[in-house]
Amino acid sequence: MRAFLTIWLGQLISLLGSQLTGFALGVWVYDQTHSVMLLAMTQVASQAPYVLASPLAGVLADRWNRRTAMVVGDFGSGLAVLAAAVLYLTHTLQPWMVIPINLWMAAFNTLMWPAYSASVTQLVQKEHFGRANGLMQLGEAIPQIAGPAMAGVLYVTIRLGNMALIDFATYLFSVVMLLLFVRIPRPVQSEDGKQAGGSIWKEMRFGWDYITARRGLFYLLMFFLSINFLFSVMLPLLTSLILDNWDASMLGYLSMVMGAGTLAGTLVMGAWGGTRRKIYSLLGAAGLTAAFWTVFGLRASIPLLAVSGFGAMFMVPILDGSSQAIWQARVPGDIQGRVFSVRRSIAWSANLIAPLLAAPLADGIFKPGMAAGGSCVPNATICCAIPMRGWRIARSTPRNPPARTARSTAMPRSSANRSARSCASPARGCSGGIRCSRSGISSTPAAIRGRNCAPDSAPCGGGGTYVQRHGAIPARSAKVSPVARPR
Repeated sequence: MRAFLTIWLGQLISLLGSQLTGFALGVWVYDQTHSVMLLAMTQVASQAPYVLASPLAGVLADRWNRRTAMVVGDFGSGLAVLAAAVLYLTHTLQPWMVIPINLWMAAFNTLMWPAYSASVTQLVQKEHFGRANGLMQLGEAIPQIAGPAMAGVLYVTIRLGNMALIDFATYLFSVVMLLLFVRIPRPVQSEDGKQAGGSIWKEMRFGWDYITARRGLFYLLMFFLSINFLFSVMLPLLTSLILDNWDASMLGYLSMVMGAGTLAGTLVMGAWGGTRRKIYSLLGAAGLTAAFWTVFGLRASIPLLAVSGFGAMFMVPILDGSSQAIWQARVPGDIQGRVFSVRRSIAWSANLIAPLLAAPLADGIFKPGMAAGGSCVPNATICCAIPMRGWRIARSTPRNPPARTARSTAMPRSSANRSARSCASPARGCSGGIRCSRSGISSTPAAIRGRNCAPDSAPCGGGGTYVQRHGAIPARSAKVSPVARPR
């Protein structure tokens, strides 16, 4: 456990430095170009190697000593940061150069991750897998909270070049800790490891074959792929929700609260370790996360957003830590690099696709649908289709409704009382609007004002409108009861 804590400390310092450089490079590119497209390309460049190069990195992590793979990963990433610092300090850094620099850093970080995660099974006892994974989550959460705050101050005071030099120093610190204080034994070769031997291409494919041959692991991977996809679509929508109602400072406040939830969750997972059967803590955390995100979308209220966002992010480390413990317990140590890399490549592929769908969904469906008179139910968290009931009520009746038959207009009083829900008329205080109950609409938007009220003082007489549970029925006969009795 001591060797694992040494690696963890080095990676914590290294990740904190990486947060500084990542923040500074993004801000510098936007300051120089004011191009959202170029900024997005730099972000894609920092994510693409995790998806495209992970299978190869997993093969190398299993073929080499795990410590050697981590040293190469950290030192290679540090050289990319050093190149950025030198280019900036010599006034030769161009915005487009950030794209290959991010690709370089991410490619070596891709080699670091499978070696780091697979070394847990060699350094930590099985009953402590959950705690070790909780500490790994903590090592990622602390830089995410402290990094942006520190980077914002340092970018103004010491600028990009010196921040990159600090990051390079953190990489060197991690490499020195690995070389001087860590020894990772090679795992015992299993039967699966013997079958996986061969060419690099065969070993890269082995990870996928291993997962698909085990139905439980495959379903678990698909479960997290769907979670990552929905979460990646939701993040831009959350940013839009906050900025459409408040300013950027409120976005920063909520981000800090949600980061604090992640930190608290990692502390709990590190101390607790999850249930004995990790699938129970995984499913429980997944259900509570979904419940908190549902509450998050109910109303644009800062206290509600803060509490639900904290709760949702609190559950994420428990969810991820339980999943990681299951994979570490089910996959032999000598093939974890290959299997974990394929797993990460598939699970993270959603991070490249989902953001491209978020913008058209937000601009073309969600924002218009959630506006007054829109097609989406106002309190819905996710609108997967147009709710026809709310659409009919919002649209009300056509201007020239079809003629009703005598049988339909002579509806019995008891039947009318069962079907009608409310009657909109000037005599009942309609004021030119619509009154509905149990339909999701309780106000009188300007877009529909004046459509559904009776033109005379008689309740629902002379062409007034009965608003039903499934739409609006023109009131053509005085025989229909003007009062709706709610069930």
